[in-house]
Amino acid sequence: MIRAVALALFAISVIACARADKPLAGWDRARWGMSASEIQTAYPAATPQKRDTHDYGGGRKYYCDLTLTGTTIAGYDFTVEFLMDNSDRLAAVHLAKEFNEDTYFSIQAVHAQSAYRMVEDLLVQKYGKPTEQSEQPECGRWAKWYLPNTKIELSGFWPSSLNRAPRIDIAYLKPGDTDKL
Repeated sequence: MIRAVALALFAISVIACARADKPLAGWDRARWGMSASEIQTAYPAATPQKRDTHDYGGGRKYYCDLTLTGTTIAGYDFTVEFLMDNSDRLAAVHLAKEFNEDTYFSIQAVHAQSAYRMVEDLLVQKYGKPTEQSEQPECGRWAKWYLPNTKIELSGFWPSSLNRAPRIDIAYLKPGDTDKL
């Protein structure tokens, strides 16, 4: 009897560990391959928008049909864009925060740099150190995490001129070799 209970507890712990270690395959409740209606069900506050095209290089173009505003990360409100591939299935999620409040440009850049560091710290806590990273102190930084089923790109842009607002972007991308997820 004790042996059966111990075996059952062991099996439960193995199953729990397997579920806890399941690789990330999307962002939050969104999973690669979801349809727009499935995303809408998972995020009732997401709103339809005119289809917008995003090019992530390598010939990969995504289309945004749904956005979600007011998603708070590290105390900052981000806008979320759910990006669909040519088969109208979720292939990427883009989160953006633009610092264009009515403040001096130099203060906006400082806010963007601070936000970048806080978001990067949260990603490091969750996924470990980035696989790649680079910094150009005058204009920005970026970091990338390559996970089994998701690539995460964090970029911060704080230009030294007034022609563009400072911004932070986070992209969760379905890797090209996992198209059948």
